Amino acid sequence: MTMPPGEPTGRPPVHVLLDVGQAATDLQHLVMMDRMWTEVADQSADVDDRGRETLLAVGNRIYDGLAVAERHVLALQAVFADHGAWVDGQLARQFSADVLAPEHRATVERAIAVTDGRYADRGLALCASVLERLPGEREDVRAKTSPLRGGGPVATDISDETACAVLALGTMGSTLLCPETGVSCVGAVAGFVLLATLC
Repeated sequence: MTMPPGEPTGRPPVHVLLDVGQAATDLQHLVMMDRMWTEVADQSADVDDRGRETLLAVGNRIYDGLAVAERHVLALQAVFADHGAWVDGQLARQFSADVLAPEHRATVERAIAVTDGRYADRGLALCASVLERLPGEREDVRAKTSPLRGGGPVATDISDETACAVLALGTMGSTLLCPETGVSCVGAVAGFVLLATLC
């Protein structure tokens, strides 16, 4: 029996699907927290002691979140490598004009940048890029949070390149699970909106 074009094959086991869901949720949350941290700090001319403590706490959460992100990216890397045909089929189907609204499709074409249907290969490339960047991002966040302790300047955020790659991976993960669970479709749409807005 031949599967129709775009029909997913080689569905991963349940524990892998749940790992993908957790990765997608945490990666998207990390970028949202980082952007909130940055925008609040940017809009605050004078930050009092309580504000500094809060910015420091959020910065520490982002620092820790970058370590968690590394584990999630490694898990997604394994999914892209071990279940490539399933990834390609699922995402081709979910990103098709029959399923995806035109404005979200344009975002996917720009931010995820796959024209040949090889989503698993794109996922692997994004994973490699993020894994290379994460140690430097953690050092950078640590350097930005240290001055908050001593009344120094308020500087926040992870780089746009890393944030967009992390967000693209999270959105791909949410979209992979969209046929499995409706809440993942909500995560996918949130990812499309965030990619359109931030990247």
